[in-house]
Amino acid sequence: SINRRLFAVALVLVGLVAPAAAQTNISNSSWFSSCPRIALDPFGNAHVIWAEFYKMNGGYPSSGDAFYAKLNGATGQWSAPVNLSNSGLCFSGEWYVVGIDCDLSGNVYAVYVDGATIKLRIQSGGSWGAPFVVGAAPGEVDSARIAVNAQGDLFICWYEAGPGLVHSRAR
Repeated sequence: SINRRLFAVALVLVGLVAPAAAQTNISNSSWFSSCPRIALDPFGNAHVIWAEFYKMNGGYPSSGDAFYAKLNGATGQWSAPVNLSNSGLCFSGEWYVVGIDCDLSGNVYAVYVDGATIKLRIQSGGSWGAPFVVGAAPGEVDSARIAVNAQGDLFICWYEAGPGLVHSRAR
């Protein structure tokens, strides 16, 4: 019957699907880890950025940094977390403080809130370059996001809380 054939096909398909990996704590911290974002490179590696909030003021973070870790697609092993911002200024009232993407060459682009600025760091050849300011505002900035197209063009956007503006910058 059709139901038996569908059941047999389902059993074969289930047998072809590998079991999911167990969950892994990649932040390995005693702080409040939040805001994770993930990007995949063309070589099968996963790149994750998130915020570690050190202090809270009421229900909002008042101190934090942007952290990064990489899953090696060949070995299935995560790298140790790397502090990308090292300033304690990666926090905001909306909690959306980090973004990440990769290009077709495997370069990794990380953006994050750093006080009243949005900063960008680029990992090329396995090493992180120095951070540089992409944009700034007189008040609070939030929602740092980045996208890279197939030609390697960068598109970054963020939100300025005071006047309620969305800014964008491209390269």
